[in-house]
Amino acid sequence: MLRLFLTLGLTAALVSPSLAARPTWEEDLGQVDYLVGQLSLINLINGLHLTAEQATRLRDLAKWIEAVAGSTPSPQAKVSPEIEQVRKTYFELSDVLMRGDTVPPDLERRVIEARAIQAKVVRSTLRPQPQGRGVHCSNCHTEPPAVAAATAAPMTMTETVRRDTDMGHYVGDYGWAGLILLVRLSPKVEATLTDAQKSVFGNFACCLMPPQDMGDPVRAGQADFPGKELELLRKVRDIPAAEWPDSRAGILRGVDAVAEMVSPGVTADKKADIRRTVGEAMDRARKLDDTSFELEKDTLARTVKDTVQPPQPDSPNRAAYFLLFPGASKIYTQYLDRLSKTEPAKPAGP
Repeated sequence: MLRLFLTLGLTAALVSPSLAARPTWEEDLGQVDYLVGQLSLINLINGLHLTAEQATRLRDLAKWIEAVAGSTPSPQAKVSPEIEQVRKTYFELSDVLMRGDTVPPDLERRVIEARAIQAKVVRSTLRPQPQGRGVHCSNCHTEPPAVAAATAAPMTMTETVRRDTDMGHYVGDYGWAGLILLVRLSPKVEATLTDAQKSVFGNFACCLMPPQDMGDPVRAGQADFPGKELELLRKVRDIPAAEWPDSRAGILRGVDAVAEMVSPGVTADKKADIRRTVGEAMDRARKLDDTSFELEKDTLARTVKDTVQPPQPDSPNRAAYFLLFPGASKIYTQYLDRLSKTEPAKPAGP
């Protein structure tokens, strides 16, 4: 997902043509990237339990960004039928999250399916290697039919390639002027948050749904505690020995699918490494007695989580990147409206 490597050593070699007029396949990529960023923002706002004062301050900063950033993708833009299905599902999820409601199981299932479609579309457009250095989508992607033979082995993510593709996503979201202003406003974002709120951003990455109890203000979005992984390990321990080989193989097939959703460009070798590490963690969990498992469970769950979705590198601009995402001012306004309706009534005067 997005790695916040915001460097301002921008050179002419990175500059590319305008991102404005895009064919449908590029619109597909831009739409889903933008919607994931918006959903991550909503999850953060809910999970951080921002006060009205904080939300107002962040809304003001977001308006500064929006004044200079590039235009955001239009929800009416023409996209492929597959991405239209993804877009509708993400819009439905956004409505639920903005109301502060719990995501119903049926919608959660459809969100996972939509994310899988998104990953498949992204994976199908990846070139086997970048076309030089640049921030335009066509540097790393092309129309799906043109790369059909290359999709089994997407480009290798060297550190240079990762840095350049990350910058391409940042510029696609913010534009050059917005990105520069973002870094300048980052200290103001940090000053708006409490220490507990800032700790959330240590390993935060883009997320569609809040996997943790939002009642804990430190566990927003993709929180640090690997709860789902621990739940998996507990279930693994209960599978009868006779059924374990088939169950193990089935779980690891699912891990393959999740790895592609987390990183559409993941290679076959990397997926094999992930399967091996997760498989070893599950085998270890099954061998332990109850007491030993309780002692090791957190370490094993952390191993599974970090293997499937490696922690994001730290950045002093991470909070600003997520909280000032273009279009954020409207979301803050909706959040403030919700707060005003839920605040306790003030006692009547004498």
